Amino acid sequence: MQRQIAEHDARKRLPRRKLRVVVRVVERRATESAEAAPNTGRRKILQRAVVLVKAGAFAHIGNEHVTQRTQAGVSLFGRIGAGIHVGHAIAGRVRLMRIVACVKQVPDTWSEKRLDPADQTLDRAAADGVIDELDTYAVEEALRLKESHEGSTVVVLGMGPAPAAESLRKALTMGADEAVHVVDDALHGSDALATSLVLAKAIEHVGYDLVVLGSESTDARMGVMAAMLAERLGVPQATLASKVEVDGSTVRVQRVTAAGQADIEAELPAVVSVLEKINEPRYPSFKGIMAAKSKPTSTLSLAELGIDPAQVGLAAAATTVIDSTQRPARGERTLVNDEGDGGTRIAEFLASRKLL
Repeated sequence: MQRQIAEHDARKRLPRRKLRVVVRVVERRATESAEAAPNTGRRKILQRAVVLVKAGAFAHIGNEHVTQRTQAGVSLFGRIGAGIHVGHAIAGRVRLMRIVACVKQVPDTWSEKRLDPADQTLDRAAADGVIDELDTYAVEEALRLKESHEGSTVVVLGMGPAPAAESLRKALTMGADEAVHVVDDALHGSDALATSLVLAKAIEHVGYDLVVLGSESTDARMGVMAAMLAERLGVPQATLASKVEVDGSTVRVQRVTAAGQADIEAELPAVVSVLEKINEPRYPSFKGIMAAKSKPTSTLSLAELGIDPAQVGLAAAATTVIDSTQRPARGERTLVNDEGDGGTRIAEFLASRKLL
């Protein structure tokens, strides 16, 4: 692989002096990250960053962008530790993408759900938590993009209390490479605005080329997170996708509308949300379940993301639930036997309940 990269990029290299500077910086930062790396696999990835730059590739180091352009175009590998992005172009395709799939833990559809009377937030202890079904389509699409772009990485990102880690583990068993969990007591009661702030900071922290989400969450049903993340990250958004393709540094999305089909194109990095009809999420295999046990998982706090706790949580929410009452138990049923006047009797019944 090293020889192929070198041969490809030998056509047109960076100026020798600038390349030496890039190599020194990447070597130093990769070495620092390797020393803190939790496993040898991570060290190998960091070492590859140095190999690629020495071969004439390009690098993003902090806010500095040093690049080499070839006839095949420029593609981005993704984040390789310590704020370093390294990549090179091969045949106009992104050879390595860092894809972040956002997942959320929600109450099981069949669980009894209620609000905590103390603060009118969801009583999580009263319902079984599961990975949001709509988010499994986002994870599946991220995995399919990874498989069509050899060497890419899928990172699943979630936010919530400690039990939410179970949903991240489910995504790992499906085939994601690593998981990042933002957990902090101050997040309790956060609304969509605060959630988008936290997720955007986390996405920037882990590094990304493409962010993939479900179309909405099955508990709140707001469908705004993709747009909010794109705004906070300052990147294009392509939402409600029924098909997603990545070619080089371009993402192409098909969106079904009432008027027909809309074809949307954007440059990476970008944020995409997908519909549930886009694919069929895979079931975790036994091999995937066992492999997930050794995949890297990490947690992030608000302090690590540089977020003031006053910006999130129930106190910072833009809306407030004043009061709530339990839905009354179902009363006696009224059976209507149709003897030719069934329609009239049903209409009278609905009108008596002020439903007509």
